[in-house]
Amino acid sequence: NITSTIYRMENVNSPYLNAIQSIEGSTPGEKYKTINKAAKAAIDAREKDSRVDIDSQIKSTTFNIPDPLLPMVRVEVSKNIKEQEGVIRALKSDDSSIFERGLRARWFFNGSNTSITNYEFFDKNIITHISLNNRIKLTKYLAIYLLPNQSSIAEEFYVGLSKKYGEKLAEPLLIACGESFIRKLVIEERKMILSVKQVKLIYERHPEVIIDYLKLTKPSDNPRERILKKMSIHSYTNFLPKLLNKHPSTFIEIIEMHKSSLNIRLSRKKMELFLKYGTDAVVKKPNLFLSILNLKLATMKLTKTQFKLMFKNLFPQEMDHFHFDQFFKYLEYYPKDEKVPLLLSTFEEVYGSNLLDYEIKVPYTLLKLLPANERIRLARIKLERDPDWYLDRSNIEASWRCYLPVDESLRLLKNQINKTSNSDDRLSLVVQMIYTCWVNNDTSALLQVLTHIKNRHKNEQSRILLEILAKLLKYFKGEKLSVAHWLIIDEMIQLLRVKNELTTATRHALEIIVSRINFNLKNNLPISDRINLYIELSLPSWNRNWNILVNNLEYERKCLDAFLTAIPERYSVEDDIWKENEIEVIFSLLDAIQEFNGRNSKQLRSSLENLKLKNYSWLMKAIKANLDSEDKEVEWRKKRLASQLKNVDRELYDLWVVKDVEEKEEIDCTSIKTLLLLRNEPEKIKANWEGYLEGCRNNIIYPCVQRFLKCSRWHQQLPINFCEKSLSNLANKKDDRSLMVLAVLYEGGSFENLVTPLIPKTSDTKVEGDDAKQEYAIHSSIISSLIITQPPVSLDLVLSFCAGDYIHTAVNCLTNVGRRVPVDQVISFAMKLMDKGVSIKKHGVRLFNLVASIDDMREMSSRWMKTEKHRSIRAIVFDKVLQLFIDDPTSQTWRMLQDAIQDLKPDDDVLESMTDISKIPTEFLADYVKTLLVAIRKLEKLEVEPLEKAKALSSFNNIISSATTVSWIFPENLHEFILKEYFTNLSEPQYAFSTSLMDYIVGGFLNQAGSELDNRLQYLSDILSEMIKKNWDVLRKNSLLCNSIISTLRQRVIDDMEYGSILKKTGRMLFNTIFGILKPQQEQASYLNLTYVLTFERGDSPKNVALKIQHILPCIIDTFSPEFLSVVVNSLDRFLSNTIFKKDQQNKIWDVVEELLNFKIDSLSISAAMLLYSNSNLASERFWSIVKELQKHKHPVVVSYAYMSVHSLQ
Repeated sequence: NITSTIYRMENVNSPYLNAIQSIEGSTPGEKYKTINKAAKAAIDAREKDSRVDIDSQIKSTTFNIPDPLLPMVRVEVSKNIKEQEGVIRALKSDDSSIFERGLRARWFFNGSNTSITNYEFFDKNIITHISLNNRIKLTKYLAIYLLPNQSSIAEEFYVGLSKKYGEKLAEPLLIACGESFIRKLVIEERKMILSVKQVKLIYERHPEVIIDYLKLTKPSDNPRERILKKMSIHSYTNFLPKLLNKHPSTFIEIIEMHKSSLNIRLSRKKMELFLKYGTDAVVKKPNLFLSILNLKLATMKLTKTQFKLMFKNLFPQEMDHFHFDQFFKYLEYYPKDEKVPLLLSTFEEVYGSNLLDYEIKVPYTLLKLLPANERIRLARIKLERDPDWYLDRSNIEASWRCYLPVDESLRLLKNQINKTSNSDDRLSLVVQMIYTCWVNNDTSALLQVLTHIKNRHKNEQSRILLEILAKLLKYFKGEKLSVAHWLIIDEMIQLLRVKNELTTATRHALEIIVSRINFNLKNNLPISDRINLYIELSLPSWNRNWNILVNNLEYERKCLDAFLTAIPERYSVEDDIWKENEIEVIFSLLDAIQEFNGRNSKQLRSSLENLKLKNYSWLMKAIKANLDSEDKEVEWRKKRLASQLKNVDRELYDLWVVKDVEEKEEIDCTSIKTLLLLRNEPEKIKANWEGYLEGCRNNIIYPCVQRFLKCSRWHQQLPINFCEKSLSNLANKKDDRSLMVLAVLYEGGSFENLVTPLIPKTSDTKVEGDDAKQEYAIHSSIISSLIITQPPVSLDLVLSFCAGDYIHTAVNCLTNVGRRVPVDQVISFAMKLMDKGVSIKKHGVRLFNLVASIDDMREMSSRWMKTEKHRSIRAIVFDKVLQLFIDDPTSQTWRMLQDAIQDLKPDDDVLESMTDISKIPTEFLADYVKTLLVAIRKLEKLEVEPLEKAKALSSFNNIISSATTVSWIFPENLHEFILKEYFTNLSEPQYAFSTSLMDYIVGGFLNQAGSELDNRLQYLSDILSEMIKKNWDVLRKNSLLCNSIISTLRQRVIDDMEYGSILKKTGRMLFNTIFGILKPQQEQASYLNLTYVLTFERGDSPKNVALKIQHILPCIIDTFSPEFLSVVVNSLDRFLSNTIFKKDQQNKIWDVVEELLNFKIDSLSISAAMLLYSNSNLASERFWSIVKELQKHKHPVVVSYAYMSVHSLQ
């Protein structure tokens, strides 16, 4: 029973914590000072007398350093007196704090003493004895210390570590190696792909290596290039801008070689660098480089001559691909009056024509920029072609009437309005009236339009009227209008206000009011009426915005001050509208004040005063009343007001906000601020330690919280309070989270002692009883806690959870602890697991593979592959064998892999992963494929429990599909083995008929044959001849398998091969082979299609095709008889459409039809009629012309097919 197991502890049973508490000091700084003083005393004693025993001296100092802290003092002494044994002892410690202190002994790592800093010494005395995590950390520190000038030592370590433990562990050292070493590894041998961090670090020391490395990303034109470790330039796009500092030409070259901007984004400084050194590149290839630049900066930096040339080079070669809007955007920052002339002159220079002569290419976006005469001329042309009124409000600018002279345009629009009953359509037409005034730059006409709207449309729906006025201000800036314009607008707004209809489109109404306020301010007119109207609309709305005219700080301040002054005049505190909206209005006003003050403070030249709350007593009273409220349900208001007041008026905040408001705020232990508070003001933490402990307890999974607790251990009394409270929670409340807090505070051994009594006695989860849920939570928390204890607990403790219901949760814990425990202990533990059941044993294998040396992994993997019978364990072992081979492809690892493949069992779960050959080194690829195929064949043939046919076929398909693209690597005997074993073996037709094998024969064996093509064609001819002679018309499994295979192969050759010399040679071979044995009637489809292959060429014109049909058709008819003509023409139609005419097939077939009719030969005319019938899905003048010609023919079949073509049109 967990209740009886958990007990209260009167004292914190952690020697480490108690030791920290016992030394002098109340903060980490003071306690570390005590540690350092003790170390200094021991160092001084050693300097006086070299015979002094350091350990004895430390114990005998007056600082009374307890035993748990002695290693910390000892390592500090060893670092200072350069005693290697002490540093080695620290590096072998499983306490991360001691290990990391040992890492700071620079003299031990930097190569100043080569008798210490060499691979053999480190491996023998340190690396072999430390945990995997510490190995990785040590390697990184070693690289940093060797980085300045010890490349030969770094290379020695790299080679040694790679050979014994693999390149993954050695990788950090690469940055400290010499240029030639790195070049050989990453460029010549291409053994690894560099991370972005490695690229940055190596570039600082050896820039040429990185430049050459990046150039390896150039897309290859060689189809036979096979690179196992192929990097992508996209992985380094964040690094590439760095090249601009010293190697701008390389940056340009890389962009050019990839023919892409690579989505690179440059900073302003980098853009200026690029424009300094890469101007020519931008000018010559703007499509590549302009997208990585700021267009405004580029326009500003380039001379006009350069810009014009760059703009010209943006234009596509084909005029059809030119679109005005696409290219006009590049002139966004070009002088306004020169934009259109430049675009028009460039168009004429590139295409030799005037853009304005191509009305279809002139959109409305260009039309409105043209001189009036050109605009009107083109508008009339467009109106003839496109008389649409464009009543869709999103597209009214495409209404060509708007570009006519204003009087003409308005007359047409008014007439159309009079005919229109739909209110939305009238809205669009009225807006077009406004737009045509804008296009013609005629404010007098606009005044007439406004008068017309007021007189004729003032009773339109309010939303429509407001949208019309909003559109007006979209085209005409409010401050550019006259008082006369505004008086009419005001009259309509006032009408809507009286009718209480402004709120039907509040956003539009507010926009109009703001524009009027701006007009008044610019013209020194009063704004109070408009301010009141704005408040009337805005205050009750949900989306209040009191910061208006923000582009002019003076105007913004005047308006905000006016709002703050007018609100209490407009609404009393008893007003229902005010009561409903009070708090939200206060929030919005405080936000507005903060926003203005913030922007005003940043403007160094601004002479405006920030707004102060003391000038608005009503607002101060409202804030104070809310802060003083005793209503607990609106506590959130007080918090928000306090936060806002803190930013707006710190003086009032300090005066009004009670001290405990901040204390009541939720403690956020996940924030770095809490950590800084512990460091700088620990007394605040101690004063509310229970609150902070609760915050930690609730968020214990966050690394920042764990760091906070670890730091707290070095404060006086604070960790004791944390521990005692957590122990109390654990004992009294069965609180599982408190257990995790203790896991951070306690050292590993003490925590293990604490939780050992809590370990479940059985492997099954208890499901009955009141405390079952708590018990499960405690057990789960123990497992989670073991991941965060430092130093790590023993692996045996983790093992106690590796059974039953807890095993899946404990697996991650096992790996985590295994990475932190010294490797020799892990290996011993892993071997112990091999005596357990399968569910435990497989984790022993994984744990062993995680930490063992390569030699040990090879030895054990070979042994396990032979001895282990369970498929899940064999799968783990096989994956490791395969990985060992991929990482180091030697004859030794190949033999090991070969043995593993040959030892496969039918139930092994590794076939799918084995069939991926993408990582198999080229020199072993053929042997790997052959060995794998043979092994699968053997498993398939077993008499007892053979490999399932479906699984065997799936594995075969995966291998052959992968092999097709690299089949040029295979020797001829492997190709012949595959064809003979799988293609000609009709007892297992599923292989011969598989898509993968057909792909392999056509795409690999033949298409990639190169100089071996003739030999391969002869071999294929020989096996096909043998198949046909033995198996043609032989019924197997209720099917003529040989007949079907020959037909399928022929069709795949024609469909999949490029139309060229290989297809011609293959077609000739197939024709001679098949019809050297069979009669044409026995395989008519192959006879016809192969005849076509040998007759036609891809580039044949319809006329040449007709001539060739005239040449071959008599022979075909003689072979098969005239009655067979429809079959012949159907096959010919499919061949021409699919193979010869890849584009515009129907028109080209019709060309052939017309050419065939010209011969005036019945068989050819019938063929023509049949071809038309097969291609009559589109009626046109040409179609009817051909039909009339056929209808005149004397032959009844021709006439019949003519009418059949017509009827097929539906």
